[in-house]
Amino acid sequence: MSEIRLSDTLRKAIGAGTVPYALCGFWSGGVISITAEDSGIPGVFFQVTDVSSFQDSDLMSVHGLTLKKRLIAVNEVNVHGVVFYANSEEYLDPFLSLADYIFKKLAYTEAGSGGWLEVMGVMELWAEFWRRAGTRPQREAVLGLIGELVAMTDLLNVEKLSQEHWDGPRGGNHDFRTDSNSLEVKTCGTKTGPLSHKISSFRQLEPPLQGKLYVYSLRIELGRNLSRDFQSQIDAVRRIRTFCNSEAQAQIDMSLEIAGLSDGIPKQFSSFNVLESHLFEIDENFPKLTSQNLADGIVDVSYTIDLTNLKSKDQMITGKKFDLFTLGWS
Repeated sequence: MSEIRLSDTLRKAIGAGTVPYALCGFWSGGVISITAEDSGIPGVFFQVTDVSSFQDSDLMSVHGLTLKKRLIAVNEVNVHGVVFYANSEEYLDPFLSLADYIFKKLAYTEAGSGGWLEVMGVMELWAEFWRRAGTRPQREAVLGLIGELVAMTDLLNVEKLSQEHWDGPRGGNHDFRTDSNSLEVKTCGTKTGPLSHKISSFRQLEPPLQGKLYVYSLRIELGRNLSRDFQSQIDAVRRIRTFCNSEAQAQIDMSLEIAGLSDGIPKQFSSFNVLESHLFEIDENFPKLTSQNLADGIVDVSYTIDLTNLKSKDQMITGKKFDLFTLGWS
């Protein structure tokens, strides 16, 4: 299934000047639809499963957007859910950004229980994601970006890969994805010790509904006067044939901004070494928490995994490139 961008549907509704009820998709709680708000600006409605003691009420407001409980009538049937919308036209850009982000996270997945807390949790993740934009560069964010750039030059066959398949800067569940398969990049910033990685959500190691998920595990040394220049790595990705268009270049710029590097690369982050690189398939034996093994009542988790003892299952082939579409090597 090709990528669905909810923002495209919302822009059409805004451009038309009227916002009729429109079904957009489904998630574990039920339907996802566009609704009309009092201001005339569209809202995005998620039907939910937890309807006890339900009444209209605001849940949170952030970046000019509001999330609230809502009871709407669909074909003369009352439907319980939550809706988020822009408080005014001034906030349409973040509204459209959140619409795409939350749709990617929740639409067409069987994960979760379909409760309103899940929608609010994803909105909070989005708010935190953008809160970091424009801040001073943090070592962990820089390591994560380097890992994704290294994946594009060292691991992946990029002949068919485009910026649409790179979800890392947009905060997707997985850093790279095709219509079926996904790749998550994890970096470890210590020179020695366990090969450990932080996992921020149960969705991060949850394979696609159809296809496979792989983890590209890197141990990276970050500092000055090391073997690989960070700026040269950025330039190498900019020169990838399928990334030479303006949309891809803008996405690279956005990734630098999110990592706090829009004003340049500090000397302490100017170079790096890749000390280890491994590729693992996420199967039933891989250490992970997903919607399949979370206890009822747990909305989300963050945890750390140690892959030191899994190196024997490394699928890397030195000197070859991995095709995320076919899962072959060339």
